Amino acid sequence: MKVMIITDIFGVCESSDLLISNINNIDLVHVIDPYAGERNYFANEQQAYRSFIERCGHEDYYLLAEALFHQLEPDLIIGFSAGANVAWRLSGELKAKNKLFRCFYPTRIHQYLAAKPIAKMEVIFPQQEPGFNVNEVEAIISNFDNLELQVTPYQHGFMNKSSQAYDQQGFQFGVDVIAKAIKR
Repeated sequence: MKVMIITDIFGVCESSDLLISNINNIDLVHVIDPYAGERNYFANEQQAYRSFIERCGHEDYYLLAEALFHQLEPDLIIGFSAGANVAWRLSGELKAKNKLFRCFYPTRIHQYLAAKPIAKMEVIFPQQEPGFNVNEVEAIISNFDNLELQVTPYQHGFMNKSSQAYDQQGFQFGVDVIAKAIKR
């Protein structure tokens, strides 16, 4: 199985390394991040977000991931935060058919509700998002085909040690979600 991970605004970091070391039975993992593989050590989420906007931005991140999605043809696409927004949008493309997508805490999904997934998709929401009402968005997309939803008790960023919301139990939950997708 070929896996494509689309990182959050922190890019390649300890948490992406830890995630990769926790998933098994894969042939290839390709990590897409907003900094071309360069490791950054941000002091906090605000600094990471400023860097993300200055060096890449949401639309360029989508275009980068879209090009690599078409080139790599992965079986499983996993996105986190800004990367989950990208994965959500990719899941509506024709090449997404017969692929699996997992989107963890997408921050801008409410802006892309017209992009309906044609692939098998699971969206994992945090308990709440500052930019939108999770329950309202969940109600809208719950009727989409090929879609599974979970609202977790965790906060946005629960899988990234660089986030103030990191939660060890939440990280393990996420690893389990990914492991189940790999076994499908």
